[in-house]
Amino acid sequence: MSLLRLNAEILHIAIEETKRKEGHGKALMEHVLRHCRQQGVTKVAQEMEKNNLDLKRFYEHFGFEAVATRKNYYQTGEDALLMVKRMKKE
Repeated sequence: MSLLRLNAEILHIAIEETKRKEGHGKALMEHVLRHCRQQGVTKVAQEMEKNNLDLKRFYEHFGFEAVATRKNYYQTGEDALLMVKRMKKE
């Protein structure tokens, strides 16, 4: 049994505004998570503006959970929301 834990962080995923709601984001996220799982990643983290509810729902759909808030994190004064997905072995 290995004690090594691999973590990944999603810095930025963007879909052109005219191409949203066509499944591109879902396909991309499924690919990223599959690759992470294949590489043995145990935890994936993502940070976003706390008030971006559509993005929050998107990540929750893939099993991410809000674990922390960083107050006044962005230059706009907006808080950051840290979301984490713990990967399950298949």
